[in-house]
Amino acid sequence: MEKVYTHESIVMLQAAKGLLAQNGISANIKNEHVGAGGYVGLEIFPLELWVDSAVAAKAKTLLESAFDDSTNLSEWVCPQCNEKNFSSFDGCWKCQRLRDHGSPNEL
Repeated sequence: MEKVYTHESIVMLQAAKGLLAQNGISANIKNEHVGAGGYVGLEIFPLELWVDSAVAAKAKTLLESAFDDSTNLSEWVCPQCNEKNFSSFDGCWKCQRLRDHGSPNEL
């Protein structure tokens, strides 16, 4: 097993795990249940995403391209209900309308 991603937010770890699952890569989250956001008292337990070593390179490439700050972490606004959505969402979380990629609604 190899660590491929770490983040303080369980939401981001779940999004990364979902992306890998969509691409046929099974992943496990380490320290998922130690506390909210990885904090227990004064200690910080990093939330980590681990995959089989044989697919680690592919997983890292997928995650790096998906979570590249310069292109993909912008939010987008649903043209149907005007709700803001994370860039990793292909559909609106509120009304389930599918995202129009490349639309002027990118923030």
